[in-house]
This record gives sequence, C-alpha cells and structure tokens, in this order.
Amino acid sequence: MLSSTASDNSIGLIGAGAVGTLFAAAFCHTHKPFIWVVRNPQRRQELDALRMVVGEQQLKLALKTATIVDSIQDLPSTNWLVLAVKAHQVQPLVDQLQQPAVNLLVVANGLHDLAVHLGLLYGGALVADGRLITTTSNELLIGALPGASGDPGVLPDVLAAPWLQASISDVIRARMWHKLALNCAVNPLTALLDCPNGVLLDSVTSPLIQGVLTEVDAVARRELGKQWPNSTRGLTADLHALIEATADNSSSMREDLRAGRETEIARLNLAVAAAGLRHGLPCPLNDKLGNMVSLLANRGTP
Repeated sequence: MLSSTASDNSIGLIGAGAVGTLFAAAFCHTHKPFIWVVRNPQRRQELDALRMVVGEQQLKLALKTATIVDSIQDLPSTNWLVLAVKAHQVQPLVDQLQQPAVNLLVVANGLHDLAVHLGLLYGGALVADGRLITTTSNELLIGALPGASGDPGVLPDVLAAPWLQASISDVIRARMWHKLALNCAVNPLTALLDCPNGVLLDSVTSPLIQGVLTEVDAVARRELGKQWPNSTRGLTADLHALIEATADNSSSMREDLRAGRETEIARLNLAVAAAGLRHGLPCPLNDKLGNMVSLLANRGTP
C-alpha cells in the first residue's frame, strides 16, 4: 500500500473513485501533502500500480505526498476536507464526521442544500484495467452555498494540474441548477436506454427532453428568481453541445445501473420533482423518469 507521512495535514480527501483519484493526482502534482481516506481494500492495493492516461500521455501515479488511511475515523483534523463522492453519499459521510473540517468542499452532482462549498466538475475520468483515464479538458467550478465558511481561494492553486483547471464562481447555485438540468436529461435516458450519450443527439428537441428541461427551468426560476439566467431554449443549446462533446461517453448513471450500484437519481430528477411540489409546480416527466430508474436499480441491472 502506498503511504507516506504528510508534513501538513491541512487537506483531507474522501473518495477513491475516478473523480477522487483525479483530485489525489492533482494534489500530488502540486506537491500538496494530504490525508486520503480510501475505504475499499482492493482500491488501496491497486493504487501501487495505477497509471494515468491523459490524452495520449501515460504517467505513473506516484502518490508521494499522500498519507492513506482506511477509515473516516482515522482522519485527523483538517483545514479543508474534499468529498469527491456520489451525490447520495454526501449526507451520510457528513453525518459520520466526528470532527468536521473547518471548510468542506463537496464535489458531487445533483441538488445540495448543505452549508458547504460546492465543486462542479465538467469532464470526468474512468478507472479501468489499472489506468486512470482522463483528458486535459476537465474544469472544476468552486463556490460557496449559503452558510459555508472559509475562503476557497487556495484550492485552485493546490488542484492545478494539466488534467484539471479549477476556478472560483460567485454564482454556484445557478451553475448547480444548470448542470442539474443537463444531467436530468442525459443520465436517466442513457441509463434506461443503455446507450452512450451520442445516441440522444437527434432527440434533444423531442417532447420528452424538452419537457424535462422545461420542468427544471420552471423550478429553478422559482428557486433562484433573478439569479437564474437561463431558459429552456438556452438549456437545449447547452445540452446539444454537451452531448456532441461527450458522444462516445457512457454516463455514470448508466454505468451504475450496469454494475448494480445505487444511482444518483434521488438527487437529480426526483429532487427536481420534490422541489417542484414545494412550489406547486408538478414535474411529471422528471418524476416518472426518476421512478423508472429507481425501479430498474431495485430489480438489478438491465
């Protein structure tokens, strides 16, 4: 197992999936010591031989600045704690923290109302066959949700790497809803159809996808008021661009269904439907898509 004694325990990281490993690689690139909670024993063993593939370049993932522990209870006090996990794992992990970090950065899809700093990752990574596969186009937007403490200004520098560009956003709630809208269209449909993203390209203007976007747009407008700068037409254009750019990608929800894992649907379409009900805005399409994914997940893989 890779492990070394960190000289500065100001940053902790929870999450050893592809995104968590992407962040760990960035901390190592900037020589930032950190404590990494890797709960999966198999993943801890795999880290020794893991290689990065960034575009056409292959790199050895040397975690020299990481102190790796296998339990949240082994995590010492940190100034910043980064949670790079699935949306449905965020609240349970926060509840487990016996002494939470002074500042908490949550990198996850979906709707969140915690008093934390939110990170929105545009891009992604895949761990397969002993390789962490990613590109140079990953972008991370970081912003404070209401009630969050601390200045995240240090984070873009300690996360700076050829495969990750981080920046601060002062409109993170609007960006959260914008990303949510696109995820609510792509993720459940590719999961239900068991197809890569590109299959949806010719269906962006279909009544189903337009209805999903219209529902999210209406709820976001009620939630954010004048802070919501988007429209269904604008979301449609952004969705088309996203699908075009990720045509060969397989959505995380599709992969979760295939692997029999819990999906993020409760924080995506079903969260939109619940928020809509609070505002007296029924969202039948998001509700039905969400329940269809939940039904498939409960029955097993397609």
